[in-house]
Amino acid sequence: MIRGRTTDEGAVEFYDNATDEVVFTIDADGAAGGSTAWDDVTGKPATFPPTIGATASTAAAGNHTHTGLLSGAASAVNDSTATDAAGLVEDFNALLVALRSRGVISGA
Repeated sequence: MIRGRTTDEGAVEFYDNATDEVVFTIDADGAAGGSTAWDDVTGKPATFPPTIGATASTAAAGNHTHTGLLSGAASAVNDSTATDAAGLVEDFNALLVALRSRGVISGA
């Protein structure tokens, strides 16, 4: 993980938290100090720009709305008015059916 810290001279260093290696410095006057070769940059995507897609292994675009994440119409689930364990089980099972019908959970 890259973190930032201020030096005694007022510069800002960005460093690798695991190795304490400084990867970028901004001098106290705001000028970037030194340069970093592209091959020395870690954690960058294999391709640039990264592949935008809709699968679990690809990034979603910033304007992606995740349509289809929930399916079907939501049925109303009222507050439980159960007075015994059997009534609670019935109300809880109704909630599970509603969640499954929306694709929030799966299972039987």
